[in-house]
Amino acid sequence: VEHSWWLRISPALSQITLTMTSTSNVAPGGLSKVGLCTAFLAIALAAAWMVTARSWGKSTSRKWHQGPEWERLFRVYDEMANDRYGNCESKLVPSGILVQGHDDKPGPRYTTQVHICGESSTESPVMMLHGASTNGLMYGDWLMPTLSKNRKSVAVDFPCDVGRSFPLEGDTNYCPQNASDVADWAIDLIEQLDMRKERVSLVGYSYGSFVSSQVALKFPDAVDKLVLFAPAAVFSPLKGEFLFRAITFGILYSLIPASWPKLLDGVRDWFFGWMMASGETLDWDSKEKDLRIACDEAGPAVLPTAPIVLNETELRAMNEANPTLLVIGEEEVVIDAQTSIEAAVAAGIQVKAYPKSGHMLVAEQPREDAISVVSSFLNQ
Repeated sequence: VEHSWWLRISPALSQITLTMTSTSNVAPGGLSKVGLCTAFLAIALAAAWMVTARSWGKSTSRKWHQGPEWERLFRVYDEMANDRYGNCESKLVPSGILVQGHDDKPGPRYTTQVHICGESSTESPVMMLHGASTNGLMYGDWLMPTLSKNRKSVAVDFPCDVGRSFPLEGDTNYCPQNASDVADWAIDLIEQLDMRKERVSLVGYSYGSFVSSQVALKFPDAVDKLVLFAPAAVFSPLKGEFLFRAITFGILYSLIPASWPKLLDGVRDWFFGWMMASGETLDWDSKEKDLRIACDEAGPAVLPTAPIVLNETELRAMNEANPTLLVIGEEEVVIDAQTSIEAAVAAGIQVKAYPKSGHMLVAEQPREDAISVVSSFLNQ
């Protein structure tokens, strides 16, 4: 267990275990039968790597926010946060129930990084929840400037993801353990920010859409509206090819040494570039690329549960309590776009579908149009 190759691959294996152990709860919902097969295939790939892997003399601890990888991420993060949220209030907020730490001193289960822009108004506040293996910076030069003009707008970093939020004592054992935990984290944060009585609208992207749906289902009276961008599950199962690529990417990135940057770039483009529509190219500026690399080196994220699919009754109840907008690309690769659109329409949910667009809507053609679509929906 002390060998560095094991420490490098164990985070990826933990994500495979999460996927596999979650299938009994979500199939045929959040994970398709093909997805189940690809997860087995990925485990076989991981086993092959474990047999042949060599020790590169560099171990990766799962102690959150410790080590040179995290120090690099913080440097990149803080520079970008200053650019995108320099005129906003950025702070760490204690959240979650008090729990007993290793030193027998109680403390908040989570400490959550928030970026608060705009002022309270007659419009409901909005909280923006990012996708997996990223952070709240993704909204800083996209939705935040427009939405914060007429409402209090908050972008957050998930605890136990690659941002500035962290669990008690940096111990990942205190990370959210299931969907109910992550919904509790969100509602407690909403209360700490004094937004529950106003009813907050939630904007989620990918895994953040799944989290938003869970908050709305558990606490409908605290939520106003929902905007679900490119959701992970929620409306239809995760695709098998996405699972295969995601797990393979995690394994390869964990094992390839930093001294092979071109190979790492190729693996990164193989995964993230594939999530864009045909004809689109992954064109990060230097700061975005630095952030992506830093996030991948510090990660992977410790996700509480595999995202699940809601049935028609749940979707309809969610929409009736909290009017919902689905924003999706017609060339989505994480879930089936047509199935998702049909499920949303059947439940009475509004849909904005973009042709020739994939999962990376934030970087594709709909990026600018989506700003006005979301703003109009929230202002209705």
